[in-house]
Amino acid sequence: MTDAPKGPVGLLGTTTGRSGIAGWASALLIATLPLQSMAEDFKPNVFFGFDMILTPIALKGACGGDVSGDVAQINALISAFPDDAQNAGIADHLQVLTTTAWQQKDPALVIGGGLTDDHLNLLCKRAIALDLTWLSPQTIGRDNPMSPSRQAAWQQFWTALEYR
Repeated sequence: MTDAPKGPVGLLGTTTGRSGIAGWASALLIATLPLQSMAEDFKPNVFFGFDMILTPIALKGACGGDVSGDVAQINALISAFPDDAQNAGIADHLQVLTTTAWQQKDPALVIGGGLTDDHLNLLCKRAIALDLTWLSPQTIGRDNPMSPSRQAAWQQFWTALEYR
């Protein structure tokens, strides 16, 4: 039977030769060095989390709302950030929406089944009130580019989505 390693185990399963808090601290420091250099070079995709915006707008179009202004805003973002858009597949998502849910005017294609007619009608009413006029290459990534009335419309949509 072999003795258990003394001190913290390093990334490759070997001991660092130190024990206690100092050993763990140095192991943690060594482990985070690559992360620190990656963080300096890291630029997040501007479309990260965009489904939280695109899904309600998709529902708006499927409910018969006018999405032409929203599509123009999305296309402006695609033009401004083509690499991010390609990596996120935004143009592909937009193409699917324009050829299915929006042409067929079928909210269930966007939101799924299992909703009552009242709930679906409420969601459509809330989605039609939404717009992306606040979203532009200059405002994307800012903490809060929406006016209070637009914030309220989006909050009402998310509240309606949770309604049962």
